[in-house]
Formats: sequence, structure tokens, C-alpha cells
Amino acid sequence: MINLLLCGNEKVFDGALTELISITNRTHESIKCYIFTAELTRIKPEYTVISEGQVEFLDKVVKQKNSKNEVVRIDVTKVYEEQFKNCANEGAYCTPYTLLRLLADLIPEIPEKLLYLDIDMMAGGDISKLYNIDITKYEYAAVKEKYPSAKIVLTLGGEGSAYQDETGIYRQGIFKVKAVDTTAAGDTFTGYFISSIIDGMPVQEGLELAAKASAIAVSRPGATASIPLKKEVLECNL
Repeated sequence: MINLLLCGNEKVFDGALTELISITNRTHESIKCYIFTAELTRIKPEYTVISEGQVEFLDKVVKQKNSKNEVVRIDVTKVYEEQFKNCANEGAYCTPYTLLRLLADLIPEIPEKLLYLDIDMMAGGDISKLYNIDITKYEYAAVKEKYPSAKIVLTLGGEGSAYQDETGIYRQGIFKVKAVDTTAAGDTFTGYFISSIIDGMPVQEGLELAAKASAIAVSRPGATASIPLKKEVLECNL
């Protein structure tokens, strides 16, 4: 079973119809398509929910290709208002319905694996190829949409680190050393990087400083005892 998610109001019906026809025409495995909708007429009069009748029609269409196919309508108005009411993104160039996908984790009946698709897409092949892509190595995706002012830093083990803020995405590799004890690696990196931000250091320089400090820490035993002083980090030649 392929679990899909579409989002929108009553005006997306035509797009959903053509999209689901193209998907079911080319996909052998059965699909279950959830459609998130919300009543947001407080923002614009035309922001009304996709109707039960429209979804019932979509359900009949997809079942013509495979009796196990299904389209399910979920009204997330209440959850949307709790999470996003009057947020900055409501006034963005795109409609607030683009935010609905971010609510998936808050809806009990939603399965663990779910593929979100924009309305009006057309499938050029079997959608299972996209659905079955291994995404286990991806740490985050939509955080910046829900929290646009967030500053995000990730430690990625042997892959180094990544940082994102409103200015862009920064990457930093590791400094290769002979690892003796990795106990304090993450704490050392985090402490040094936060300190660099407080000191007003440029992001890339802060990431490099933190990576060097972490490399020194793992090269010797212990937890607190392995964390280097800043003077040592600045003078090291890794």
C-alpha cells in the first residue's frame, strides 16, 4: 500500500482528479490517498473545505483501476487554527493550504510513512519508485517552513555538521584524528558552536572551530576531561 497526502480546498478538486488518474493509471500497487482540508474563510472567502461529495467521487474514480485504492478526506481546521492561526506564512505568496502537510504527525490515523505531493502534479511513471526511496539518511526537511526564524544545527557523525538560518545552509566536514573516546564529541561541538554565535563569529568559522574542538576531544579519553581549552583549539594545526 502506498500512502499519499494531498492538501487543499474545494478549488483543488480538478487538480486532484487529474493527478490521481495519472497516478493510478501508472502504479500497480494500491494507493491510499489522504486529503487534508480546512475551513479558512477568515483569511479569504474562497478558502472553503473540499466537500465530502468531491472526495467520494475521487474515491470512485481510483477504485475503477484498483478496488483496493482509497481516497480519505480529513478536515484539519481545528488543528490548523491551534498551530498556525495568524502566523506569518498565512500572508505568503502561496495559500495557507501548503502548511497543512506539516500537521500530519498530529493526526492519529495517519500512517508512519507518507508521501506528500503538490496538487496538479502528473505522474510520468509508477509512483512506487518515488515512494520507496530510502530517506533514512535525511535528518530534517520542513522545519524551516513551520519555524522560519529557526537556527538549526545538526551533527552528522562522520559526515560532519550542517547549519541553516535565514542566510542559507552551511556545511562543515570533520577533522580526521585517531578516535580514542567519543563520549564528549557532541557536547564539545555544541558548546563551542553556541559560544561562537554568542561571540559574533561568522557561521562558517564557528562550525570549523567547533569541529576542531570536537576532534581534539575524541582523540583522548574521558568526558569533561577531554574537552579542550579554546587556546588549544585556536593553536592546533588539524
